[in-house]
Amino acid sequence: MSDVRCPTTGKRAIECRLFPAQTGWVPTVLCEKGYRFFFYMADRYEPPHIHVARQDAAAKFWLDPLELEFNDGFRDHELSEILRIIEAHMDDLRSAWYKSFEGRGSK
Repeated sequence: MSDVRCPTTGKRAIECRLFPAQTGWVPTVLCEKGYRFFFYMADRYEPPHIHVARQDAAAKFWLDPLELEFNDGFRDHELSEILRIIEAHMDDLRSAWYKSFEGRGSK
């Protein structure tokens, strides 16, 4: 795991930090190249996935299989870069999902 620091939290990229949101807590599990990778705790009944945000753009990707669910504002080259980042950190992202939702109704 790289020692890249999250610009939002200043912590190592894979360390989680909780942020309040309208739908509950939002664990940020990775920050890389200006993208913030997170999930909503209210999403625990959905299959594993990750949300990605950067400035005014957002997207959601299913993790198994890796597939874009929706995109709001990212350009194609950004989506390609995000996919490469997800693929490079897939084990960590899945692990963070299951660790966060263990015993909380995740599928």
